[in-house]
Amino acid sequence: MDKPNILFLFTDQQSARAMSCTGNPHLNTPHMDRLAAAGTRFEQAYCAAPVCGPSRSSLVSGRLPHETGVIVNGMSPDPDIPNMGELFRRAGYETAWSGRWHLPDNPSGAEIRGFAGLHEAGARLGLGAQGDGPVTDAAIDFLRRERSRPFFLGVSLCNPHDICHWIVDPTPASKDADDLPPLPPNFERDPNEPEFIQQCRQRTYYGQEGTHTWDWDERQWRAYLAAYYRFTEEVDGHVGRILETLRECGLEENTMVLFTSDHGEGMAAHRWVVKLMLYEEPM
Repeated sequence: MDKPNILFLFTDQQSARAMSCTGNPHLNTPHMDRLAAAGTRFEQAYCAAPVCGPSRSSLVSGRLPHETGVIVNGMSPDPDIPNMGELFRRAGYETAWSGRWHLPDNPSGAEIRGFAGLHEAGARLGLGAQGDGPVTDAAIDFLRRERSRPFFLGVSLCNPHDICHWIVDPTPASKDADDLPPLPPNFERDPNEPEFIQQCRQRTYYGQEGTHTWDWDERQWRAYLAAYYRFTEEVDGHVGRILETLRECGLEENTMVLFTSDHGEGMAAHRWVVKLMLYEEPM
């Protein structure tokens, strides 16, 4: 086949520095590192919006959120703007999607505009611990099929998004305090923090996770970072399974692999968790 296959892999809520290939010694992501070593890693890149729906609408369309019409979660993109599935189908590609679409123009999961949905309708994809295995299995089954035309496969993995649930119901750190990741240099809040951000810290909805950190001590903040890195390592294992299937199926040489995330995570910068802010870490 003259046209290359395209594998579009992305995680949810993974900051750019949450990979060991960036020099971060507090986690180990060998499969993401392998992609970085064999290709090009962009060090100066920002998401279109630090929240899932708007960012995803931009990723699949190449248009900014104010153009797609998705400015907060729960909104559907403008149907007049083609997404990458529709564009690649027109170019003769077989297009498929495994994992969360996260845009409500696809409520069932069975069929996505421009893509064949690979996961079962109603599948529980809201937790990486539950969904990332089946999402990866479905992607692997797709890669093993025989085909006569090139494919575009989107694989939307959930983790390290499970950190949102950990913040609300944290598990005790299994490591000694000395072994936990250190706090970032910009841990403390800016004394001149804008009023809008101060208000966001009080939210009980759409970013309410931050209210659970008000009484955290240093060890709890460091345990949060350790948990975030653990979830990232878990999703790296699923990335590795997919890459190994490419190799086993003889698809590695003729497949362009794109890897990104929809947005990042606060990572304790400015005592911030989750996303929703234009700080460097969520972007």
